[in-house]
Amino acid sequence: MSDPVVAYAIIATIISIILGVIFYLKTKLKEGPVEPAETQLHAETTVRRAAGNNRGAQQRNTRARLQAVLAERRGEVEVEEPPTPPPHMAAAAAAMPVQHHSSDEEEGDDDEAGTVMAHKGGKIGKKKAAKLQLKAEKKAQREAEEREREEQRIKDAQREEEEKLKKEEEAAEEAKRLEEEKRRQEERERKEQEEYEKMKAAFTIEESGFDQNVDDKNEEDLLHEFVTFIKQEKVVVLEELAARFRLKTQAVINRVQDLQSQGTLTGVLDERGKFIYISMDELEGIAKFIRQRGRVTLSELAEASGTLISLSPDQPVVAAS
Repeated sequence: MSDPVVAYAIIATIISIILGVIFYLKTKLKEGPVEPAETQLHAETTVRRAAGNNRGAQQRNTRARLQAVLAERRGEVEVEEPPTPPPHMAAAAAAMPVQHHSSDEEEGDDDEAGTVMAHKGGKIGKKKAAKLQLKAEKKAQREAEEREREEQRIKDAQREEEEKLKKEEEAAEEAKRLEEEKRRQEERERKEQEEYEKMKAAFTIEESGFDQNVDDKNEEDLLHEFVTFIKQEKVVVLEELAARFRLKTQAVINRVQDLQSQGTLTGVLDERGKFIYISMDELEGIAKFIRQRGRVTLSELAEASGTLISLSPDQPVVAAS
């Protein structure tokens, strides 16, 4: 057990002497050439220091051997690590020239050193560096997510503003459309009222030679009587109709045309000055006749009109077979 300890002590002593000499020579080379006397003095000083260090190492090794023997006797011997070199050996080892690597290796070392640089100026381990790197990545991720959420909020606000403007435009267009429709309805009602007033005015006696006094009759009653008479007679001569109601013939023609355009009367005005009234039932009969035949000539339609259209007030209408 004691032999390895002694061997370690001897080896450590030799290494310390060699390193001391190397450190001394390196220092002298940096300082420049010296005088032989000074060189010898420095060499002697170095040897004395090495001898002193050797004695100190021997004493420490002796104590270590004694402790090892005592521990062996007590059964508490454990595997020992090699003795730690003295401080001057560590300094000498640090002073030894370092081999230079290629530029690529230096860049790799710099990158690796950058990952283990200290927090607040000191050095840290790889685990600490990894934790700091992970923390920085999480922070960057949070910032990116926050920016993304902010951009999304801006987009949502813009979309809501666009939808609001679109709805306002649609509401304005709808209001404009309703206003235009209301205006057209009012215009249509106004025109209808004017036509109605004109039609009633046709029954007012304004021309000379008309001696009938209509003050005792309401104009609407006269209009109703005019329409009823035409429907009952079926075929009327316009001159006779004008004479009956004390109107001019042209005024009667105008009134009949107005009533046709309004849908109050349906019929035909011929070139002989007659108006033939055709009821809605008779029109339906003609339409049914055409649908049943599919294709009808004018002569066939004229022939069938004698039975489909009544030309006298008392003649019943024959249904289309």
